[in-house]
This record gives sequence, C-alpha cells and structure tokens, in this order.
Amino acid sequence: MAGEAPHPDEGDPEDPLVGRVLGDGYVLEERLGGGGFGAVYSATDPKTGEKVAAKVLRVDRAALSADARIRFRREAQALVSLRHPRIVAIHAHGTSEEGLEYLVMDLLEGEDLADHLYRRRRIAVPDALALF
Repeated sequence: MAGEAPHPDEGDPEDPLVGRVLGDGYVLEERLGGGGFGAVYSATDPKTGEKVAAKVLRVDRAALSADARIRFRREAQALVSLRHPRIVAIHAHGTSEEGLEYLVMDLLEGEDLADHLYRRRRIAVPDALALF
C-alpha cells in the first residue's frame, strides 16, 4: 500500500547464498528472513528429505569482528545442549567449506511475531500473555 514502510526483511531477491551447500548437503533454497547478525534460509535435510531452517552468520559481520564468529559458535553449542518442547531442535552446526558459519534447526511453520505485528499493529492481551 502507498505510504506504508517496507517490511524490514524485504530485500534483494537475488540472494548470493541461495544454492550454497552447508555441512552434509543442506542446500540453501530460499531466504526466509534476516537481521543484524544473520539470515535464515529454508533447506532440505539430505538424510530425511524434511524441510529445515538454516541460520547463516552474515559474511560482513564475520569479516568485521572475529568475536562474531565466536559468539555464533557459542550460540550453536548452547542450543545443541538444550532440549525442551518450546525450543527448536538443532540438527547440525559448523563452518562450510566456503567459511560460512551456520546452524541447521527445525523449520517452524506459521507467522512470526514481527510479521503479525507489522500486519496488525498490535496483539491482544490474552495472546501476548500466552506467548510470554
């Protein structure tokens, strides 16, 4: 609509990481979203054929700060050690042959909170309480 601000994840559809291979054959298929630290892509688990999500550290962040790689690896290791029904399962993590830091996890279907708030501009109190 005219006058609306662009969605924060809208960007160049020609993402240079789409088609790249991570780990044991996870091929990045489509960019789902991103932020200041990384981007999330859909991929297919080569062993099971199931859809998964792959978080990849932004290349410019990794180049600007060696600490960014360390923090990303710590996040991966911390998530691997957690097991809870409300936390996504981690399938793999590491560094690709091209030097991309990645984390492969369950792909959750549905609308994320940012999209919901962008579309509706608010959330009902009972819904907010259930989330938090």
